[in-house]
Amino acid sequence: MLITYSRYFGLLLALTLCFLVLVSGVNFYVDPSALYREKKGDSAQDYARSLVFSNVGLYWPKNSWNERNIKRELALYEEIQADCTVLGSSHVMQISSFRENKSLLTHCRSLINLAVAGGGLEDLLAFTHILLNRKKLPEKIVMGIDPWTLDLNRDVRWERLKHEYSVMRSQLDSKSQVISPENQKIKYWVNLINPQYFVRSLETIGKSEYVIEEVDSLNLSVGAPEPVLLPDGSLVYSSKVIRDSYIAAIPVGGKPYKLKAGNRQVSDEGIELLVKLVEHIKKKEIDVIFILTPYHENVWQDPKSPTTKALVEVEAHVIEVANTYNIPMLGSYDPQKIGCESDEFYDFMHPRASCLAKIK
Repeated sequence: MLITYSRYFGLLLALTLCFLVLVSGVNFYVDPSALYREKKGDSAQDYARSLVFSNVGLYWPKNSWNERNIKRELALYEEIQADCTVLGSSHVMQISSFRENKSLLTHCRSLINLAVAGGGLEDLLAFTHILLNRKKLPEKIVMGIDPWTLDLNRDVRWERLKHEYSVMRSQLDSKSQVISPENQKIKYWVNLINPQYFVRSLETIGKSEYVIEEVDSLNLSVGAPEPVLLPDGSLVYSSKVIRDSYIAAIPVGGKPYKLKAGNRQVSDEGIELLVKLVEHIKKKEIDVIFILTPYHENVWQDPKSPTTKALVEVEAHVIEVANTYNIPMLGSYDPQKIGCESDEFYDFMHPRASCLAKIK
């Protein structure tokens, strides 16, 4: 009986190892997000350079170039002529000087958009580090402040820029230590057995390798079969996302996206770090602007919802920081204060470009 159990355990262990080898092998060789090897001729650097010189923009297919890699390359490209550099999350990814509905016209004649999905405080630090180490510094940095920005560790995607973040953090906080790029690679190798990444790899198998493809023409209100990045780095959603958004139900009270359990959505550490970052930027004679983007009016119909409470709490803190440190603050989480209509949203928290253009 003991031998039988031993053989069973050995067989189970062998099958498990074989499965993990299979998963890691597929993830490594398919590599939908190009985590482990850059594909020849279509690196994020090539994409960023092609984007800047495109007439209309470039297609950005799902599971192709990682957006933080693209935006890092845009941040490094000093030849870009822009008054303002936009940082933040997907909430500000449609802020643009390329669209007909131009954004922030009272502050920016032109801009480059470095916002990334899930962008938080760590991303603000990381991209600021890149920008401040260029020969040509930006004139103005526009920071999108979301309900999760005044805290840390609300998202893991920033770890793509972990080294840049840790260097900037160490400059702001003497107690913080710089994280070596080698240390952050550990999580990338652990990702080889990530089941979600495996599913993405399986979805990518059989598809032709992505090549940089310029958009011939584009109706911004309709979109294209794939998402598009405009020459200024701003985003146009795919036609399916745009089409579906017109019939999607907007939940009253919203959804608790990236919110902590409990009432407090800010941390003393987060506020202190943001203030230090702003002061550090200002020492370089660069202007800083805060911007709040509205949530759909349905969210505000339930004042007791976690989302509404978070919006009220965080906006009050942002106003306090802006007033204390003389930082211009644009917009509001409340759409009525901006004049955004209910049909100017993709969902409960993503306003359309027409709404963003109303932020003065």
